[in-house]
Amino acid sequence: MRTKNELYQEALRTVARRRQTARAKAEDARAEAEAAVPGLRHAEEEVRVRGIRCALAGAAGKDRTDAAAALTDARKKLADLLASSGRPADALEPHFTCRLCEDTGIVDGRTCSCVHKVMQQLRRSEIEALSSLSISSFDTMELRYYPARMDASLGEPVRSYMSTLLDDLRGYADEFDTTSESLMLLGNAGLGKTHAALAIAGEVLEKGFDVIYVSSPDFFSKLEALHFGSDPAGEEEMLLRTAAGADLLILDEAGSAWELDMVDPELLQRAVRERPAGQECVLTAHAPVQWMLDAADYVTEMKCRRHPYQKGIAARQGIEY
Repeated sequence: MRTKNELYQEALRTVARRRQTARAKAEDARAEAEAAVPGLRHAEEEVRVRGIRCALAGAAGKDRTDAAAALTDARKKLADLLASSGRPADALEPHFTCRLCEDTGIVDGRTCSCVHKVMQQLRRSEIEALSSLSISSFDTMELRYYPARMDASLGEPVRSYMSTLLDDLRGYADEFDTTSESLMLLGNAGLGKTHAALAIAGEVLEKGFDVIYVSSPDFFSKLEALHFGSDPAGEEEMLLRTAAGADLLILDEAGSAWELDMVDPELLQRAVRERPAGQECVLTAHAPVQWMLDAADYVTEMKCRRHPYQKGIAARQGIEY
């Protein structure tokens, strides 16, 4: 996992590479066109000279009418020359990925939205490497796998209960901001807790917030090994700082990690209870853990009175993963 600042620096490098590539391609296109179109280089030079004269006239406070007209005429001749060779008027210009900042990463002294978009893509790639984020969304959550018959304890069919629940979770993701509440997803294995958590992650990432997703047993076991073992590179501190810097921290299988005594309980509790102000948390668990229930603002239970696992049916895309 990279910190938010590390993502930002990598995004800036990505945007800078885009600019460099666009300029290099433009130079190649110019060299090819100048070799193929007689008089093109002279026409380009005329535009350059007329542009300088127009700028100098303006800087000196002189009337720019004649200079501007000469520049317009030079540009038209260049465009006509390009058109006669079957090339568009902007054939010699760099074609930047972001027209807003022209791949500089800065607009009006502020970071361009394209940099934030690259940061989202980088974070998404990290999460996809750890999970099934690429195929986990609210649209791929298959309600048909839940029973449609009436459930006495719910007072309605499990399928309609889950439909309402997913609408609520989608609303949570759609309305997410730094004042949102923390959420706990409860339910037995294979009922869609991880799928729902990843669906929330995908939506929140798209809104421009930073999301960290971890498998709690893996993440906290690694922290524990670093804490009590050798850590010359300071990796433990880096991981903690990265997790603390996210707007949304998703601790998948947190309940299992606690129940099965798979991690240092103090590390897990600190990650949840001592989160920075403005950071929200999504926990998943098979069974209620009292201190987690106390820490969560919302507790949502995934329900199913019978499961295909009981009939030997394998995991299915759209619910178990």
